[in-house]
Amino acid sequence: MPSEELQQLVDNRSPEESRIEKQRANELAAALQLVSPDDREVLLLSYFEGFRHREIADLIGSTPGAVKVQVHRARLALRKHLPPLESKK
Repeated sequence: MPSEELQQLVDNRSPEESRIEKQRANELAAALQLVSPDDREVLLLSYFEGFRHREIADLIGSTPGAVKVQVHRARLALRKHLPPLESKK
C-alpha cells in the first residue's frame, strides 16, 4: 500500500532529516506570508488543497490559462523569499 510505504520512509528518517524538514516547513510558512494574498491563495489551492487550474479558475472567477500563469508567477514570487536548498554532500 502506498501510504504504508510513505509511513515507512517517514519512520526511517534520521533526527537530522526530521529537523531539516521541520525547518523547511517553517521557512515555507513564513515565505507564504510574504507573497501577495492573491498569490498565496492560488498557491494554497493548487499545492496544498490539490485543486486543478480549472477548479481554481471557477473559484476565483478566472480562466484556467490565467490561473496557470498566476500559479507560475506566484511560485517565482515565493521562491524569492525562500533560502536556497542545501545540497547533500
